[in-house]
Amino acid sequence: MFKNALLIFFVLLATVVTHTSFLWIILKKKISYWQAFKSICLIFALNKLLLTGSGYAMMSWKLRYDKLDIAESISSFLVFEFFSLLPWLILGFYFGAKITVSIPIFLWIFLLLVLLFIYIKRKTAVKIISASIDYLKTIKSNLIFTIPFMVLNMFLSLYYYHLLMGIFRKSLFLPDILRIISIAITVGYLSPVPSGLGFKETSLVLLFRQKGLSWEESSLIAITDRLIITFFYANLGIIFAYDLIKTVLSSKRKKA
Repeated sequence: MFKNALLIFFVLLATVVTHTSFLWIILKKKISYWQAFKSICLIFALNKLLLTGSGYAMMSWKLRYDKLDIAESISSFLVFEFFSLLPWLILGFYFGAKITVSIPIFLWIFLLLVLLFIYIKRKTAVKIISASIDYLKTIKSNLIFTIPFMVLNMFLSLYYYHLLMGIFRKSLFLPDILRIISIAITVGYLSPVPSGLGFKETSLVLLFRQKGLSWEESSLIAITDRLIITFFYANLGIIFAYDLIKTVLSSKRKKA
């Protein structure tokens, strides 16, 4: 059990490093690798603790006061989010996540409100989308270098869940783990709550049950997963990104 817990720590740390490399390439190395690492720590911490996307908003503010303008900073994070999640979403739908027919009514309301906001701010939205497309064109030659990090991140995720199940002396074939986490990540990402809270766990429990695990075992794995991920990234953000949070808040107060 201790061995698995220690390996999980290093796997999650390796995941942060792969995302850091990904972001550093997307940003065309305009910030240092260390700054990209701290940015990832901040993004993951806020995305896990607050609304999904809050970390990107915070870093957009920070980069505006550094070397990137608002269009470039927002565009870089949109591209980063899109390509880092795209493989999971594709696999999630491929493996049968029936998102389009099972979305709760309040999520449709949430999406309609988002669309209404975009319509009201349509001029700004058009500028951001246009800037993102233009930015994607400028880095298209660099995107091929992100593929190894995307693949490595998926293998790390598979290994993480293999280790997590090992803590409870359970195991599944890697293709089964891939199917389960792809669907759970897809459901969690498309849910209207922070980091898919409740939605991802429910998916994990139901899918583990399909593979023969008991309700208690499935629930324990899902809850432990949430606690580990939240605790790890929250503490990583506090340790490495506290200065970024202070800088952004100070800059916003000065602007106000």
